[in-house]
Amino acid sequence: MEVFQRAEEILAEWNLPERRVAIYEVVGDFYYNKEKYHESYIHYIKALEDYIRINHHRKTAKIYSLLGKVSIKLKNYQETVNFNNYSMLILENNHMEEPKIMKKVLFNNALVHWYLGLYDASLEHLHKLTKAYDDFSTQQHLEILTMKENCYLDSNELNQAEKIYIDILKIAQENNYLEMMAIAYYSFCKIYKKKESRDKGH
Repeated sequence: MEVFQRAEEILAEWNLPERRVAIYEVVGDFYYNKEKYHESYIHYIKALEDYIRINHHRKTAKIYSLLGKVSIKLKNYQETVNFNNYSMLILENNHMEEPKIMKKVLFNNALVHWYLGLYDASLEHLHKLTKAYDDFSTQQHLEILTMKENCYLDSNELNQAEKIYIDILKIAQENNYLEMMAIAYYSFCKIYKKKESRDKGH
């Protein structure tokens, strides 16, 4: 990290935002991967300021999405929604197609609304995501299905949750995703317990 810090000091002295910003973004990524989310947030903010200064719309939208992602880790959920909305607004206003950014933004908005217990809103974001794009990797597809299942499970729509569980398990088995298979079986146990508890209550 001493190398990063020295690079920051030099670039700050030169006052070259177009070069300095790359360092801030890389350091933000570094801290995020090290799970030092507050430090990551600070460097993404610095990168955002410089991208705005040099008027780089695509990179500004990307940094907003990264700030949204790290804000989830910091449990600043409303900030996540705000950052993601800024990201989408920049892309829309500048007529830019950036599927990679949009996929992350829509999925993370769904994730945040699930954390907040707003399951219908979470499902709405997932619907927007799958309506706009269909070129997901197997891992991304499973993550979307798992999020849907969680929403239905937590809102006690158990039949819907079970249908999605079956889809998840089938895909996981076909691709030999052992970890996802384990998660799917665990989810089924939760569905079964909720159904059992519901039936006993009748």
